[in-house]
Amino acid sequence: MNIKAVKNARLLSVEKIRAKAENRLNIKKGSFLRSFKKSADVETFGARGADTEAAGLGTSGAKPANAEITYAGQAGAKTADAAAPAETVEINLCYKKIYFLKVLALASRVPFPPKKVPYVIFYDPETREGGITYEVPESEQIEVDEQLVRQTEFSLEDFEKEQPALIEKYILKQYLLKRPEIELRGSDELYLPYYSCRFEGQEILFNAATGHINI
Repeated sequence: MNIKAVKNARLLSVEKIRAKAENRLNIKKGSFLRSFKKSADVETFGARGADTEAAGLGTSGAKPANAEITYAGQAGAKTADAAAPAETVEINLCYKKIYFLKVLALASRVPFPPKKVPYVIFYDPETREGGITYEVPESEQIEVDEQLVRQTEFSLEDFEKEQPALIEKYILKQYLLKRPEIELRGSDELYLPYYSCRFEGQEILFNAATGHINI
């Protein structure tokens, strides 16, 4: 399957992702889902500078873009002879669709020319969450196994319908007095690499380049 993906994305190693997943699984099972959902809500694209270089270019541990990676490891018990039963973590590489919208805000400051402030909004159609990042990542067309691509019926046309609400939520609410004029500078649809970590029927998604949850 041919997809438009982040160019030259360098993926974290499976071992690093395994450590992150196991750290989450060490939480009491009753609070497991609440914990990673809360983390997904508070972490934002671009909140950690170079980490998020437009959503995707990470550190070392590169893997082929179309490689399927599966790991069955042990989580939960800290020692081999721990009394608590070990859980199984399964890790697979996948690609998830993310949308980007470039916006230019023109803030009036009469008698001077308006101040031009560029923004880039990102939006995840799976979680229905978004935020502000620095730029749209550089992209390229790549071939991947269709089974690695997470399917969604959400389209670029659907994203265009969501844009007014996203601009209101992530840009206009920052302006307490006079609101700026808004110019749309284009939108894009990209696939970002993620690691899917499954545990007892539940799933956590880690950005394969940054290690952040669900972003």
